[in-house]
Amino acid sequence: MKKSFGRIVAVSLSLFALCACGNKSSNEQPVTEHVTKVIEESRVALKESPASISQIVQKESEGKIDLTELKEREYYGIFVAAYKTREECAKTEAELEKAGFIFNPVVYTPDFSKLNPEPYYAVCADLCVSKEQADKTLADIKKAGFKDAYVKAAGTYIGDTFWYMRYGNEDIEVTDDYVIFHDVNVSIPYNTYDDEALTMDIKVGQDAEFDKSANTSNFGLYNEGDTPYLWITRNYNLMQYDPDEYVIKGNALSGIFEVSFDETGVSKYYGIYWWD
Repeated sequence: MKKSFGRIVAVSLSLFALCACGNKSSNEQPVTEHVTKVIEESRVALKESPASISQIVQKESEGKIDLTELKEREYYGIFVAAYKTREECAKTEAELEKAGFIFNPVVYTPDFSKLNPEPYYAVCADLCVSKEQADKTLADIKKAGFKDAYVKAAGTYIGDTFWYMRYGNEDIEVTDDYVIFHDVNVSIPYNTYDDEALTMDIKVGQDAEFDKSANTSNFGLYNEGDTPYLWITRNYNLMQYDPDEYVIKGNALSGIFEVSFDETGVSKYYGIYWWD
């Protein structure tokens, strides 16, 4: 599974907890017992007084996903170098960053309709929707010493995964069968200069899965065997009834999530990332 890093970095729960609130407690069992208690108490409270929890709405919702606009956009890449493995890109990425170009996506070529279907990892100075903007960036790149850089039409995005972004203040709808994140931003899984994300509601049902490639240790409060639905509702309940503990444990429902969709909602989770 390819990954693109630039404006985001992969986040582990332990690192995020360290940045937010200090070292994670080494006494794991009491923490686990505490979280379990909070979750059980929240379940009781929901059964006894569901109307008092305004964020939880027991209603049917379609949650249809329409990614047509994203899939029809044409992109231009400012290409600097291409390699057969992701690891080989590191040197060129470092050179671009040293020259001041820190937002350099690594494009997996089969993800775009006009690029080589044979897998290559192409280091770009940027991806743009506007050819004019791509040409401007190319001029800057050449001035910085990257004489072999060029602009090429990458075409439309034809990859399987997308990013959705939660900043922490969006509404969440929870039912016994699904979760809906309201008004989240959805984009292709690459840093782009002038692209706009779509704002939509996305549904996560009980049939959604974590992909086998996903590093589930990065998903805060993940328990072995969890589905995304179980993982989300566990964090949601903790957020509602013990927000301080929720933040200490990693603010897990916020960040950049790499997912795939079917016609009704999220089908698989591949990763969670954080902003630089």
